Amino acid sequence: MTKEKDETQSCHVLSHFFILRKFRRMGVGRKAAISLFKGSKGVWELCQLEGNIPAQKFWDQIIDEVSYGEVQVKTENGRRYQNFICK
Repeated sequence: MTKEKDETQSCHVLSHFFILRKFRRMGVGRKAAISLFKGSKGVWELCQLEGNIPAQKFWDQIIDEVSYGEVQVKTENGRRYQNFICK
């Protein structure tokens, strides 16, 4: 699910992304994520739980592929936020 951050900023926020366990490690999540970003270029914000290392690795790889390489990362309230521009 995506949404605009607020009226003053044009920033897409990915609030939920879930792949059933039986479909993981098959490229389904990667294809879905890349398709989403290619369909909605611009500024994005993602977040994962600070302790969810597999999710962080997944999103780091996806962001590297769909962005211009510049990612702002911050940790706040147990969450890791990534802001980037999708090409």
